[in-house]
Amino acid sequence: MAIKMEIKRNILENGNELKKLKEEIYSEELVELVEATENLDVCAKSSGSGGGDCGIVISFSKKDSEIFGRKMEISWDRIIV
Repeated sequence: MAIKMEIKRNILENGNELKKLKEEIYSEELVELVEATENLDVCAKSSGSGGGDCGIVISFSKKDSEIFGRKMEISWDRIIV
């Protein structure tokens, strides 16, 4: 449990540092991706490659992965798992 919380904290901190570095790293879609993880045992961030078109998602719950996937299917035309 402690390792999971550490991973989630690090993903959040890294995402915040990327935003400080260059705001454009977070496109509207990536902001939506991160927001879709709220209240789920899932975390997300920009990949950090700078184009604003690639995100990283880590899930710790199969049920929450399915919920997250449904949220994203509604708004995105593609999602790669």
